[in-house]
Amino acid sequence: MSFQLDANSVSDLRLVRAISWAGYALLVFEFFDTLFDEIEFIWPTRVSTVKIIFLANRYGNLAALMLANLQTAGIWQGSGPDFCLSVVTFITVMNYVSFASIHLLLLLRAWAVCERKRRILVILVSLFTVYAVSTLVILIWGFMSIDNVPADPVDPDFDPLVMLQGTCVSPIPNYLWSIWLPGLLLETTIFCLTIATLRHHDLRWRFLTNKPIVYTLYRDGTVYFVVAMFSSLFNIFVWVCYADSVKNMLSNTFTLSLINVVGQRLVLDLRKIDDTEEVSTTHIGRVIEAVPSRPLSPMSFGLRPYRVRDNSIEWLEPSGPPVEADGMMEMVLMPMDRTKRIGDRDESEPLDIP
Repeated sequence: MSFQLDANSVSDLRLVRAISWAGYALLVFEFFDTLFDEIEFIWPTRVSTVKIIFLANRYGNLAALMLANLQTAGIWQGSGPDFCLSVVTFITVMNYVSFASIHLLLLLRAWAVCERKRRILVILVSLFTVYAVSTLVILIWGFMSIDNVPADPVDPDFDPLVMLQGTCVSPIPNYLWSIWLPGLLLETTIFCLTIATLRHHDLRWRFLTNKPIVYTLYRDGTVYFVVAMFSSLFNIFVWVCYADSVKNMLSNTFTLSLINVVGQRLVLDLRKIDDTEEVSTTHIGRVIEAVPSRPLSPMSFGLRPYRVRDNSIEWLEPSGPPVEADGMMEMVLMPMDRTKRIGDRDESEPLDIP
């Protein structure tokens, strides 16, 4: 595996630096834009898995991506191949942990939407395990393919891990683009599972009765899926077409910033559906469980006059048409002996008023 620097490499490095800082600027803007929402809807809540992952991902990525961009910009420099090896290892581990944490939040959200069923949990855990293990195997395989001892950069066939204007650059193995496939398949599967679960319920009725929850689930889920698809396909394109170019660094921080922005929105938007309702990721299942698989039956109610005489009910004929009120209710009618006196009625029995 060879890596040749030429006159275009400096121009490519400038492009990488500009796009990397643009992605980080978006992440910082999102942080300050949602900081008050975080303070109001995240900090006061009890400690949970979602809260820990969310905060670790939010603040950990701000620090880690800052360090990565400082190195890409040539501000954080070192000397020798060991420094570049450490930088490459740091960026690789950072990407792996960050993407895994976002996928874990997505899995928890999908499990909640699927009513937190044990069978669904087993499926999601299996999917995440396959994703994590397969990605880790490809990463280790890629590291084993790189010679960590660079030769003289004057040689056009010098080994990887060299510096260009203070930035560590390196080629990547031609097969390493496949590392984005497990995440792509995982996100597609979870998205389809979530949509199928929501469509199991009557959507028109759901939108009428609790529109903010459904709207948020559909909107954020779709936005995340579109951004995740773009990020994975973008990274695959870059690593296939520019494996031996400085442009392969475009996947280091730019797409990771995008994924973090939409991933954090998954949690925040559910916590602040409106001013009076708070729905956390772990409690979506309780809301979905209350949704019937079919719409409630409309019924009309009429008011019939009556009077009490000798401690008994005497039904009267209405003098006019009954006053009707339409509602969305399900009712079970329980018969009762009309001859029973009110004073003898069991308090647990319903009053027979047709």
